[in-house]
Amino acid sequence: MSTEAARWPGVDIYGFPKFIAKIDFTKDENQIACRLAENEEPILEFRMDDKVGTKKQTRWEFYGNRKQRIVITAFDLEGLILEEETNKNVKLVLGKHTIAERLKGLLLSNEVVRTMIGHEVTGILRKPVQIQL
Repeated sequence: MSTEAARWPGVDIYGFPKFIAKIDFTKDENQIACRLAENEEPILEFRMDDKVGTKKQTRWEFYGNRKQRIVITAFDLEGLILEEETNKNVKLVLGKHTIAERLKGLLLSNEVVRTMIGHEVTGILRKPVQIQL
């Protein structure tokens, strides 16, 4: 998140561990990149081939822990979305920032399973609901 106004609902409403960072997107002839940094200290950079996908709808479901209860929410996306099950021409670099170090401890594998890029994408984030196990 790049602002406190964007961060706090994710933490308070959804229970997601969010933080404030500077987010920069760059694009050259063939690739698109996203760089996250806090106080100019790099957290991560993600880079992949820039291709235009096909118009489609997709839903991401997220599970979280809010006030000691398991909740689920969904993010519905629509637009030109490209998904590939390949790690070819994809690069994720974690920096030395404390958040990057924590992410290194969470990663199970460095192998990329699926990449996704969207152009002209709109989305709706649903309010979380408690689920019963």
